[in-house]
Amino acid sequence: MEPNDDTRSRLIQAAGEVFADVGYREAKIRDICARADANVAAVNYHFGDKLKLYTEVLRHAIYIESAVSESNAPAKGRLAFFVERLLRGMNDPARPAWATRLMLHEMAQPTPSLGDVVEEMIRPKYDLLRQLVANILGVPANHRSAHLCAHSIIGQVRHYAIGRCVITRLWPELEFTTDSLDQIARHITTFSLAGLNAIKKEQEK
Repeated sequence: MEPNDDTRSRLIQAAGEVFADVGYREAKIRDICARADANVAAVNYHFGDKLKLYTEVLRHAIYIESAVSESNAPAKGRLAFFVERLLRGMNDPARPAWATRLMLHEMAQPTPSLGDVVEEMIRPKYDLLRQLVANILGVPANHRSAHLCAHSIIGQVRHYAIGRCVITRLWPELEFTTDSLDQIARHITTFSLAGLNAIKKEQEK
C-alpha cells in the first residue's frame, strides 16, 4: 500500500459523485478536490490528468466481479450462474451509489475513455456470454443470433439496475432483497433459455 492510497481513494469517490452529477465535460477538478479534501495537484500526482481520473472512475462504475463460471458445467448451468452473478453485481449494496448515474451520462455523451474500458472490462464478459449462448444454439460464437441473444440477456439484467427508479413506481411491492434477486435471476434464465430453444428450433427447420 502506498502512503497516499487514502487520498487516491477519496479522489475516486469524490470524482464519481461529481462526474455522476454533471458529467465529464462539466466537472471541475477544483470541485472534485474540494469534495475529496485534497490539494488540486493531487489529481495530476495520482492520475496524470482529468481524463485519466475519469477513466479510473469509469472502471469503478463498470467493475463487477467475474460473472462466468470457468467450470466444465453444461452451458445452460453456466448461463444461470452468469445471470445470477451479473444481476447481483449490478445491485450490490457495496457498489458506489453514483455508478449507474455515471454510466447514464457516459451512454448519453461517450468520452474517449469508453473504448478502452469496454475492451478491457466489458468485452471479455460479453465474449464469454456470447460463447455460452452459441453453445446452446449450436452455432459459431460470431453468429448473428449469438450476438442478438447475448444482448437480449444483458438487456434484461441491466433493466433491474438502470430502471430501478421506474420499476419501484410500477411495482412498489418488489423489494431488491437477496431472495428476490435470486428469483429474478431464475426468471431471466428460464425466459432466456425458452427463447434460445425457440430460436434453435427455428434455425433447424
